[in-house]
Amino acid sequence: MQDRGDRGRPVHGRTSGSFPRPASQHRISELRIDAIGHLILYNLMFILPLVIIFVLVFYGTTSKQLTGFFQTNAALVKLLTAILFAGLGSWLLFAMI
Repeated sequence: MQDRGDRGRPVHGRTSGSFPRPASQHRISELRIDAIGHLILYNLMFILPLVIIFVLVFYGTTSKQLTGFFQTNAALVKLLTAILFAGLGSWLLFAMI
């Protein structure tokens, strides 16, 4: 049977209700911030291009126009993709160190 104290609320043991924050909870907060950063990065890299293509097609761009754009600018697209993957690879290597 629990002691109800003065105000009718259960009293749990000898505690005053405020507990010191364990170090593990601080680490969990850091992990959540990291997870949010990774989620934002994921959205920028994978979801945003899909949204851009969807909006272009929605407002009348045809698949022939999109294909023509990518064929005309193939060198630029490949260069930007190479820079992106080189950056991701560098980030991964520095994160492992």
